[in-house]
Amino acid sequence: MITDKSKAIESTTMTLAKRLSTKYMEQKKWSETTSIIRSTLQRTWSSFLSASVHDVTLTSTFLQESIELVERLAECYLEQRQIEKVEDVYLRLFRAVLVSKQSDNTLLDKVKWLLINFYDKHGYSDRAISIFQDVLVVYRRPTALVTKPPYRRCTPWAPAAGITQEVTRTGLNTISRL
Repeated sequence: MITDKSKAIESTTMTLAKRLSTKYMEQKKWSETTSIIRSTLQRTWSSFLSASVHDVTLTSTFLQESIELVERLAECYLEQRQIEKVEDVYLRLFRAVLVSKQSDNTLLDKVKWLLINFYDKHGYSDRAISIFQDVLVVYRRPTALVTKPPYRRCTPWAPAAGITQEVTRTGLNTISRL
């Protein structure tokens, strides 16, 4: 069993926590499920439970399992109609992924839509828009790893190199390649 005395966590402990939380959720024992998940997260992802949402960083161990537990935690709070706690859980998860240096955007897309769908379902459209704005800021941020290929805008007055164009009564016609 998971106790507060143990500090380290192994894969068997994580498996046990997932099974136990699933069983408690099936039995609708929301407070027990919450207790198990919070105890496990304290060991695998302690920053997730920090005082400020801005202190949360992505865990380096048991990432997928921890995210799964976080989703279950939000579900437990939702079943208990603790909407503020559900928002806090989703927001912490979103912020952690948003500020991480992962090159794979699938996780960001997943947690973004978890939070946006929650906001849409509960009538917080303004907050959903704010999430889209946060994501846009991150996508616009220049990174050293991503290089954009050079491009040239082709317009009638600035044709692509090697193409001769002629303007006639019917419009712009491409005559030939040089």
